[in-house]
Amino acid sequence: MSDIQSLYESAKEYALETKRWIILPLHSTLSIDDQDKVFDIPPEGVRKCILSTNIAETSVTIDGLRFIVDSGKVKEISYDPKYKMQRLQEFWISRASAEQRKGRAGRTGPGVCFRLYSMEDYNSFNEFTTPEIKRVPLNSLLLQMISMGLKNVRKY
Repeated sequence: MSDIQSLYESAKEYALETKRWIILPLHSTLSIDDQDKVFDIPPEGVRKCILSTNIAETSVTIDGLRFIVDSGKVKEISYDPKYKMQRLQEFWISRASAEQRKGRAGRTGPGVCFRLYSMEDYNSFNEFTTPEIKRVPLNSLLLQMISMGLKNVRKY
């Protein structure tokens, strides 16, 4: 989100100068009202630019979205054995995620996806994203379930 915020600040300046762009961030910590702004139709002659985390990767159709710029990266919680703790780390996405991202453009009209990585990189991606249950230890989840009063966590 910090990457999105810094890009948003820079792009917002350009948008204010040209008055031909609306720049909108999209991530999970925004209020529902702020997230809903991405679905608004911009005025005639104005383009909408959405800077998003992978929150927009699936199950979101934004009318009029014609171009996607895919960095090929994602930040995920993962266990770091070196530090013996969970950390938010940057990884290459999977091929399935790349196809999902590409599919966001052109759902309601023609669309193009610009990928900021080579075909060689794409071919080296895992086929699917590693599920979170295989990336992080379960101890904090188990402690949370116990604190919620669940009697037999193993059976749950």
